Amino acid sequence: PTGAISFVEREAAAYDEAAVLANKAAKEQAAAKPHFSGCPGSMMRQFNRNSQVNAETEDSAAGHTASPVAPESQLAQWPCQIKLVPVNAPYFDGAKLLKKLADETEGNFSFEYSPESFHGTEVDYAVDVCNAVLDVWKPETGNKAIINIPATVETAMSHVFATQIEYVSKHLKYRDNVILSLHPHNDRGCAVSDAELGLLAGADRIEGTLFGNGERTGNVDIISVAMNMYSHGIDPVLDFSDMSTIREKYERLTRMRVYERQPYAGDLVFSAFSGSHQDAIAKGMAWRKEKNCDKWTVPYLPIDPVDVGRTYDSDVIRINSQSGKGGISYILKQNFSISLPEQMREEVGYAVKQVSDEEHKELSPQWVYEIFEGKYIDYSPNFQICLLYTSPSPRDA
Repeated sequence: PTGAISFVEREAAAYDEAAVLANKAAKEQAAAKPHFSGCPGSMMRQFNRNSQVNAETEDSAAGHTASPVAPESQLAQWPCQIKLVPVNAPYFDGAKLLKKLADETEGNFSFEYSPESFHGTEVDYAVDVCNAVLDVWKPETGNKAIINIPATVETAMSHVFATQIEYVSKHLKYRDNVILSLHPHNDRGCAVSDAELGLLAGADRIEGTLFGNGERTGNVDIISVAMNMYSHGIDPVLDFSDMSTIREKYERLTRMRVYERQPYAGDLVFSAFSGSHQDAIAKGMAWRKEKNCDKWTVPYLPIDPVDVGRTYDSDVIRINSQSGKGGISYILKQNFSISLPEQMREEVGYAVKQVSDEEHKELSPQWVYEIFEGKYIDYSPNFQICLLYTSPSPRDA
């Protein structure tokens, strides 16, 4: 094109040594700062709504959270707000240091990274950060890395959390060499469902605690998750066959109490007081014995109580004023080998429930037997002559 280039002639300024040295010093000072890329768009920048963050603040960034909570960006067009995650950003220095120390030290080291505020972060951004960490560690088949996703304050519903985990599982780099772990909390009371749906969505590992102990409302109860898997035929490779001992040690060491209705471990979790439930359980137990079943099919009992160290007689059928004839008959047969005739069960049931109602107490198996014994074995009428004394009549005298 015409006129695209023009030439200007002018006199050069006189040589100024002081200005040259000052300019040189300024360039050396700029070169000493971290240089992330030749492209300004890939350099680390922080945006503050109230004030411009200076270069010193940018260079001193050490801590890292995945959630872009503060400072707020003034860029309004999502998704351009926070998509740039340079792998040489300062907050990845910790990952590099771990890798360096592990390479220099003899031993077998496994690394875990957890984006702590995942619950409040856009999922694709969280994955970008996790992948940047994995690019530093470069996990291998024999030395897998753990990416641990927390539901720190459980802000999402369980099915939404599972969808997020599915996205993470599908978009993580080195997926075959990464153990995708979950760390659910119980703020919404959904920690167990978060864990189970998360496993179905692609997670490989769950972090939890005994009986859901932990901050605030606690972590996911690892016993509930494991035993739920067990009830569906999946071996969790955890031994809870002596649940009472585990509970005793937990209560003694933590000085906390396990609630009576805590799944799989509470005093009442296998107990049936309702007459209809007791009758169904008793029939189910009899049918299972008759058919010699190899699978657990008893109504109202999700697992066999014996598998966690409980018993049928004292843990399953509990007798009070709400109990039915089936449960009372089961107690007498199971504990004392007394099989009541069908026509007799209703009468015995009323006799036992009357005592429980009058005493306002739950009746032990022994107490149930004593009621039966007093009414049907050592029965006595309304009155009886215990002793008879005679004296000579006047005629005999």
